[in-house]
Amino acid sequence: SIRDGTAEQRVAYARHVMAGDVTRPFDLRREPAFLARLVEVDGDFIFGLSVDHLAADSLALDTLERDLAEAYVRERNDEPDRL
Repeated sequence: SIRDGTAEQRVAYARHVMAGDVTRPFDLRREPAFLARLVEVDGDFIFGLSVDHLAADSLALDTLERDLAEAYVRERNDEPDRL
């Protein structure tokens, strides 16, 4: 469980869960072409996003990563959204 063990063990378990998301193939007939997961470990959050290669290219993923990082910084600094 994510709540058991030492802090290092909890982080390792969260990484293990996220790694499973990355290596799992998508079944596009039954599910979306992406999987988002937010895991809380000791009050900190780890966000993972897996996207099928058919759904986004590297330029789209770079843009998404930049936009998410900017939104995170604005939220942490209690600044208004850009949109």
